[in-house]
Amino acid sequence: MHAFKIPPFSAALALSGALLLGPSAGADDRYLKAVFGAGSLDDGGRLAVDDPRFVGDAEADYGTGFASGLAFGAHLSPRWVVEGEYLYRTSDFDRAVFADGETFEDGNYASVVLSGSVYYLFGDDDDRLRPYVGAGLGWIQEVDVDFERGGEEISFETDDFGVQGMVGLRWRLGEKFLLDLQGRWLSASDITMEAEEGDGRVIADYEPLDLLVGIGWRF
Repeated sequence: MHAFKIPPFSAALALSGALLLGPSAGADDRYLKAVFGAGSLDDGGRLAVDDPRFVGDAEADYGTGFASGLAFGAHLSPRWVVEGEYLYRTSDFDRAVFADGETFEDGNYASVVLSGSVYYLFGDDDDRLRPYVGAGLGWIQEVDVDFERGGEEISFETDDFGVQGMVGLRWRLGEKFLLDLQGRWLSASDITMEAEEGDGRVIADYEPLDLLVGIGWRF
C-alpha cells in the first residue's frame, strides 16, 4: 500500500468543514473523532488474475485486518447525524495460492476510503448510551493488492465506489467526549485493479467487515 494521496485528504477536510460549520449544527452538536479497529476479509476469496507473471487465478486467505482514520460529524437533529470520514485499512495475506501452486505469504489487500454517512440514533439526546444504525457511500480512492516475494513487490490498484452499513453504540462521556463501538461492512464488487507496471489486472470483490472504536470530542 502506498502513501496517502493528498488531494482526497483535502477533499475530506473540505467535506468535514461543511459538516462542522453548517447552520444546522449547534453547540456541542459537532465532533471530531479518532477511529481505529480490526477486521477481516473473506477467507477463500478468489482473485481473478490476468497477468503474464502469474499462472491462473489465486485463492487468498487473510490475517486479521487493521484500520485507522479520522471522522468529523454534525447533528442535524437529536437523532440524525451526518459524518465524513477518512479511513485506511489493510489485511495481510496468510497465503495466496495460484493455479500452478505458486504461493505467496507476504502481501496485502488494502484501501483508503473517503466516505459520507448518515446515522440514526435511538433514544433521547440526554441518554448516556444510545444504539444507532447508519449507511453511507465511500469513494475508495486507492484500493490495491500487493504480492511480495524475494524483496520484489507486484502491485495492482484502482479507484472505485462502495456502500457501507453500520450498527453501533455511542456513549456520552460527560459534556465533551464520546465513545463509539461500531460494526461496519463495506461492499464493492468486481473491482478491476490495474498493474502498476505492465498490462496485468486483478478483478476481485472487496468486502471488509470491521469492528471499530471511535473516541470523539464534542464542540
